[in-house]
Amino acid sequence: MSEYGGSNGRTGRKDQRRNPRREWEQYEDREEQESPAYLELKEQLMTYYRQGVRVSLNGVRMPVNRIAKICAVREEGNYMGDYIVDDDGQLTEVRFDRIKRN
Repeated sequence: MSEYGGSNGRTGRKDQRRNPRREWEQYEDREEQESPAYLELKEQLMTYYRQGVRVSLNGVRMPVNRIAKICAVREEGNYMGDYIVDDDGQLTEVRFDRIKRN
């Protein structure tokens, strides 16, 4: 069985580990991907990517267009971007994390 969702072999229960790379799959064909918010975020992230800045979503590096789709659609919640700079003030990484409501 697969690592995510197969039987764990001891109790017969499904493995409860989450595959963060699958989060973006449900957004692939959404009409919202062409929204102004999506297009603006995608362009901004592409600029960072071309400058060598690492971009990730919930700790997983993936293509910036997928990150923009997930953040623009926001069905799984809202995301906040953390902009990481080095000692010289140069942007080195942008991390988007889902904001959990209490």
